[in-house]
Amino acid sequence: MRYGDRGPIVRELLCWVEEYPIQWRKPGFDLAELAKLRWTEGYSTETLMARYGKTEVAIRNYYRRARKSGFGFSGINGSERKAILKSIQGRTPELFLRNKGA
Repeated sequence: MRYGDRGPIVRELLCWVEEYPIQWRKPGFDLAELAKLRWTEGYSTETLMARYGKTEVAIRNYYRRARKSGFGFSGINGSERKAILKSIQGRTPELFLRNKGA
């Protein structure tokens, strides 16, 4: 039972939808390019920091990751790997070279 007119019904938009692009995963860092630039082209850490927009700590962590893999990742062929290992041989502990079979 209704008592009187309730007037016009006004419906309001209760939600707002906007779409934003979301990147779920960071794109992979190209260790092969970094290794080539650092150890075959002779780029300094400071130059690589400016090129990639990364901090010194980040660049050194990439160096460490590249060394740990033995420079055996895609993007580096056998001759480039040998050139990189030869260029760092004097600056790399013997243990690393012995473990990686260089």
